[in-house]
This record gives sequence, C-alpha cells and structure tokens, in this order.
Amino acid sequence: MENINRNENEQVEEESSFDILDMVMRILKYWYLFVISLSIAWGLAYVKNRSWTPVYKTSARLILGENAAGVSTSSDYNFMQGFSSGYNSRDMNNQLVLFSSRDIILRTINKLDLSVDYYTRGRFKTNYLYKKSPFELVDYSIPESTYGQEFKLEPLPNDSFVIKFANEKRKNDLDIRGKYGQPFKCPYFDATVKRLVDVDRPVIFRFRNQDDLVNDFYYRLSLEFAKERSSVLEVSLSGANYERDQDFIDMLCLEYQDFSLERKNEAAIKTISFIDDQLTVLSDSLISTEEQVRSFRTKNGIIDLSAYAGQLISKGTSIEARFSALKLKEDYLKYLTSYLDNNVSDSSIVTPNGLVDGDALSTLVDEYTTLNEKLSQIGSKNPYFKIYKEQRSDLKLRIYEVLKNMRAALEIEKKDLVDRQNDLNSGIVSLTDKERTMQNIQRTYKINENYYNFLLQKRADAQIKKASNSADNIILDKARVGYVTNGGVKSKTYSSYMLVGALIPIAFVFLRIFMDTSIKTRRDIEKITKFNFIGNVVRSDSGDQLPVLRHTKSLFTERFREIRTRVEFITKKDKGISIMVTSTEPGDGKTFVSTNMAAVYGLYSHKTLLIDMDYRRPTVCRSLGIQTNKGVSDYLIGQVEVEDILIHDKSLNFDIFPAGTIPPNSGELIKMEKMKNLIEQMKEKYDYIVIDTSPIGLVSDAYTVDGMVDLMLFVVRYNKTNKKFFKSIITQLRNDGLKNVNIILNDMDKTSPGYGYGYGGYGSSKYYGWKKRNSYYLDRAGYYADEYFERTPENNSER
Repeated sequence: MENINRNENEQVEEESSFDILDMVMRILKYWYLFVISLSIAWGLAYVKNRSWTPVYKTSARLILGENAAGVSTSSDYNFMQGFSSGYNSRDMNNQLVLFSSRDIILRTINKLDLSVDYYTRGRFKTNYLYKKSPFELVDYSIPESTYGQEFKLEPLPNDSFVIKFANEKRKNDLDIRGKYGQPFKCPYFDATVKRLVDVDRPVIFRFRNQDDLVNDFYYRLSLEFAKERSSVLEVSLSGANYERDQDFIDMLCLEYQDFSLERKNEAAIKTISFIDDQLTVLSDSLISTEEQVRSFRTKNGIIDLSAYAGQLISKGTSIEARFSALKLKEDYLKYLTSYLDNNVSDSSIVTPNGLVDGDALSTLVDEYTTLNEKLSQIGSKNPYFKIYKEQRSDLKLRIYEVLKNMRAALEIEKKDLVDRQNDLNSGIVSLTDKERTMQNIQRTYKINENYYNFLLQKRADAQIKKASNSADNIILDKARVGYVTNGGVKSKTYSSYMLVGALIPIAFVFLRIFMDTSIKTRRDIEKITKFNFIGNVVRSDSGDQLPVLRHTKSLFTERFREIRTRVEFITKKDKGISIMVTSTEPGDGKTFVSTNMAAVYGLYSHKTLLIDMDYRRPTVCRSLGIQTNKGVSDYLIGQVEVEDILIHDKSLNFDIFPAGTIPPNSGELIKMEKMKNLIEQMKEKYDYIVIDTSPIGLVSDAYTVDGMVDLMLFVVRYNKTNKKFFKSIITQLRNDGLKNVNIILNDMDKTSPGYGYGYGGYGSSKYYGWKKRNSYYLDRAGYYADEYFERTPENNSER
C-alpha cells in the first residue's frame, strides 16, 4: 500500500488544460481598462469617419460589334462592291484595348473643360465643386511648374478677391488681389476670374495637365462585359466626383464612336481621292479631244460617215474599250506596285475589286489591309508587332508574284488587241485620209468619255458608302451613378477600431497573467503537484492575528473549520492529531495559519498545544503579543523544565510552547531524542498539537519534524509564492518520499477570479447566493450573517 501511495505521489504532471472561465474572470477583473480603451477606440473611429468621403461607381453601357447599329451587310445594301473599307478590328479584345487607350482618353479630355479643379476643404473632408463653383478661371496661361499646386481664393468686399497658397505653411508667400472680370498676372499664372454667383466662402483650385488627367482616368477606368459571351460593354469609374465621371464616360463613348467611324471612312476617302486624281487627268484629255473633233469637222465639213466607216468605227470602238479596260488594270497595277515599293503608309489601300479581275489579288490585298490595321492598333513593343510585320512582308512577296503573272497576262492580251487593231487599220486604209483622221479623233474621244463615266460611277458608289457608314457600337445606357462602393467603410472602421480597442487591454491582461509567476488559484497548485489541496484561507481585513477567536461566525473562521474537518478525515482521527505547518519561504503566512489552526481546535474545548519550532525566526509569541525569554530550545539543552516554558493565556483557547532562545545549531536540537519524547508526551496530554516549523524551502528542519507528526500542512500564499520555486520544493519533497503533504492556499482575495473555484465558493455559490427579500440571506457571504471583520487599514505583516 505504501508503494502504491508513493507511486501516486510521484505521478505529478503538468496539466496543459486551459480554464476558460478562470481566464475570463481574470480578464473581467480589469473591466475598467476595457471601458477606457473601447471609449478611446470609439472616439478615434468617430473622428476617422468624419473624414469619410463616399466613392460612387458611375457606369454606362454600349453594344460593341460591326452590325451594332442595325445596318444590314447584305448585297442589297453593299453599294461598294468594288472597294473595301478595310476596317477589320472586330475582335472584342481589340476593341477593349482601343476603348481604354490613352489617345482616346486624351481626345475625350480635350472635349471637356477639366484642366481646373475647384473644391472646398473642411476639417475632415473635401467637397468637389464640379460645375458648382461660384467662379471660374478663363483666359489663363500656366507655366509647367504651376501644375498640381493648390491655391485658395478668398472673397473680399467691393467685388474683389485675394488668392493665396492653400498650404498654410506657404500662405504668406503669395498675395494676389484683384477684381472679378479683370485679368491679372502673377509669377505662377495669368488669368481672369469670372464670377458665376456670389462668392461667399474660400474656394481651393488647382491646375492639372493632360498627362495627370489621362493617368487619373486611365487607372480608374474599368471595362467588363455585362454577361458572359455578350457584346454589351459596361464602362465604369469609381470616384468621389461622380458628376465629372458621368460627363467623362458619356464623352468617352461618343469619342469612341467617332473614332470607329473615322477608321471605317478612311479607306473610302482614299478611294475617292484616287478616282478624283484620275478624273482630273481624263477631264483635260476629253476637253482636248472634243476641241479636235470640233475643229476637224469645221475645217473639213464632215457630218457623217458611210456605213462601212461606221462598221469599222464600231469595231475600233470595241477594241479601244478593251484597251481602256486594260489601261485601268495597268494603272491599278502600277499604283499597287508603287505603293508596295515605296511603303507610302501603313493604312488601308484600294482593293482591286471592279478594277482588275482576279480573286487571288483581292484576297491578298484584303489580308494586307487587315495586317496594316492590326499594326496600327498595337505598339512596337507588343510581341505580335514583329509577327504581323513578317506576315506583311510575306504578303508583299506574294502580291509581287501575282502582279508579275497579271502583267504577263496583260501583255498577251495587249498583243492580241494590237493584232486585231492592225487588221482593222488595214481595212480602213481604203478610206480617205480625212475620214480616217476623223475616225481616230472620235475614237479617242469615245474612249476617254467611257473611261470618265466609269470613274464617275465608282466615285458615286464610294461617296454613297461613306455617307451610309455608321459606328460599330451604339450607346445603350448613358452614364449614371450606381451605388457607393465604400458604403461599409464606416462600419468597418468602427469594428476594426473597437476590435483593436478590445485587443489592447486583452493583450495587457494576458501579458500580466503570463508574466506573473506567483500562484493565484487552486488550479495553479494542481498543475504543479498531485499532493492534496485541503482548503484556502480568505484574506483577513482586520489587524487581528486571531480572527478565528474574534469572529467565530465569519467566513474566514469557516474556512479553518473546513481545513480542520479535512485534517480529521485524512488522519482518520478526531483526537490526538499532530500537524506541522511549513511553507516555501518566509512571508507565506505559516505562523498566521498555525495560530488560527490552534484557535479553531480550541473552539470546541479541545486541549490544544501550539509549538513554535521555527528556531531560526520564532514569531508565534511576538505575533500574539506574548513576552517570554525561555522556550523549547532552552528545555532541550536542560536549562528549564516543561512547566517553566508552557504558556497558559486566558485570552487564548490553546497553550503555547515558545521557541525560546535562538540556538546556533537548531537542526541538531530538532533531531534530539528529547525533542521526539517531548512531542510524544504532549500527545498524551493534548488532543491536538500544531507545530509551526521553519520554511521547508530554505532549511531542512521541517524534514525532521515530519517524522514526528501525523501530517504536514504546506502553506502557499496567494499572489506571493513563486510558481517555479514552489515546484522545485514540491518536486524535492516527492523525490524525498514525503507522503502526508497537504496544501493550503493562504490570503485568498475574495474578489480574485480564482476565488470560489472547487469546493466551497460561498461568494458565488447558487445555494449561498444573494437573494433579495429573504432575511435568511443577509449578504453575499451567504449563511454567515456577521460578515465579519471591521475594516481597518492595517494588516498583519505576516499572513
């Protein structure tokens, strides 16, 4: 059995469990810190939210696509079959890039008056005055260094004003005074202030350059499709100045429409220009030929030709018409060859549809125009730029090859026509010279006239197509304010600040808890040792050394009664019990516990003896106010008898053996057989013996006494005993084989979180709780109505 008990005592382990309730109670002890911290946090959050400015999302919608405007592309409406518009940027991603390009944004900014910002600034926030400013600056000129600087206009009497720097530190560096409507000059800018309404408050303004404005809108612009696989684009901006954002988005959509239409009309304009150049040349030729016909007829009197001559002329006209067609083809091939040789531009070119025959050349020219359009939409640093240039070079080679073949075909066709024309000329030889000359003049005129009419028709078709062109996108919804994007910022500010306000005191409390190395609760003791915990002693608020005798019905005395009962239960005896009281170090209150334990035994008229065996620092008699010079140490060396040192004080309900003279060899005195015999004699004479010994954590005297008594009471003091030191002493006791070690937690604060833990707990027990209107429960102490000490500022130094 002894081995089993020893093994049980040796099974001391550190408990890692976390007592949530205990931790919460410790935190709530510092409730005032939470009130202060949360109040400050709420105040800071309130000040922060005063500077909150709503950020609005402004958006518009438009439909992207070649046929967005509803114009049919069927053959019934395709009047420009002979010419291609060359606009091939139908890919949605390309349109998104074009829409958000800096050039489009710059064009939009130039259409709006955004170069001057007007606003007012209060203590907490800034209010923009877009289109609401009481004045505006006109006819201004600005050096580059002025952009971005803030100026403040303050109204003065008599239609005058003063302009200063908005920065308070530089306020006195500038002082411009003037009148509304009159121009003024200063080192920073020249302008005229045009008053729109009465200026009744200071207004801040600043000049912004184009790069700053472009960057502002570029980085805030958001483009996304309304739905997946949809061509409806939502254009949005987020900002505090929502009215300006509305105007910008509306103008941006219009500018993109104009840009799209310009790109579509560019090829048609070039086609018309090419035809106009040809018509100019033909017009001069027709005038000259017509004059020749008139002069020849007048000079030679020729009115009509014979039927034969008419037939020859008809054949000749047919051949010349073929020559005209070949000439048009040859002119176009020369134009295309010259374009490819000289790289005139990278824009679209005229396609051969209607000018020359051959689908291969038309396809290659269309592909070449498409590549030019792609190259114009991307920069030279784009990874596709080099690929597109290589593809264009390859197309050039292929077009050259087709042109070579077409020229060869033209030469063969021309040779055939020449042969047929020679045959015709042979037939005309029989005509008179006049008739032949007249026929030649008329034939030249007819050829030029037919070619001229052909070009007029093509130009009309190109103009019709240009006039019928429309943008590939339409505005579905104009810009409007959607919602406030930062609406939850104020509540988040309060939440985050209050969270920080709560975390700071929690961190402070946890820091105090984890840095505090003293024992606070029974759980702290049970984490260190498995030795019995038999009770706690609440703090005495009186200066009395024996509250048990003075306040027999108090909660304090009841705690000692509980300890007495547990001692009897452990020793299995109700009389003849001997206990020793020790502690980790001085100041833990072992003498206080010893004297009150003796007093609580004396309450039941049991004969009780209190022996002071702390020879190194005897304090029992001094704490009780008893004067004596002799004691146990004097008895052990034979100077006095037992009757000489035994103290019977009528104010006490127990007897005392004082320590006596402080010996130089206290350890040897305690080990004397005479000491052991003295205790045995006293056991026969007294019902209870309480021995106050030296702190076992500092000296080994208590080890000797342990073998003479029934059990050891080990006193631990609340908020004083060091956990590590206590653990080392308890570990040593366990290793040394001491069994009857029982722990008492002394000086427990009733207001501490750990009070009431475990058994007892009168202050928080449901059974002994406060019950209003019930005289049985008179206070929070529960059953003990005479709570319990008089409040005095003094406390005993050793408790």
